[in-house]
Amino acid sequence: MSDLVKVSVGDLIADYLEEQTSGEPRGNIILSKVSNVGDETRTFATVSETVTMLADGGAVTWTNQPSGLIEFLGETRHRTKKYLLFSTEVRLIVNVSAVGADTPAKIRAQYSTDQNTWYYLDGSSGPSVDISGAGLKVSNWVDLTSEAKADVLLRIVGIDGDGAADPEFGSIFLEFA
Repeated sequence: MSDLVKVSVGDLIADYLEEQTSGEPRGNIILSKVSNVGDETRTFATVSETVTMLADGGAVTWTNQPSGLIEFLGETRHRTKKYLLFSTEVRLIVNVSAVGADTPAKIRAQYSTDQNTWYYLDGSSGPSVDISGAGLKVSNWVDLTSEAKADVLLRIVGIDGDGAADPEFGSIFLEFA
């Protein structure tokens, strides 16, 4: 997980409440108390934010998921925009209700600044989950590239299908910290 930042609990709550009332996406505050240092008690926090890429409204089937890299379901309607300047890491969470190809088929996340050229959030191939098995699939945390730390567009892609398997999905999320 990302480095923890020293904050005052009072300031943290005030900043969190301000963010919630400003209409920005909601996050989770994770606090951990560290032992006293001299007369000072130190509290550390990190904020994670979840971006819904596919809401859980019933299973969504990707009929004959192709082998090549293609946007989720071959559609652009699942794209969203997110300001990532203060994020350092991301992971992908996918609820797979029917499995993809044994190759293994994968779901990954990408970003763009212009909707024409797309890059992986870690500069390589991540975050990525194997969908050849059913259940809740959670990728490892990956570091964001410096180029991704901006106001970017996000999309989900699939790769390594076999053109025959029909994976089904519940929800798909990106979690940023």
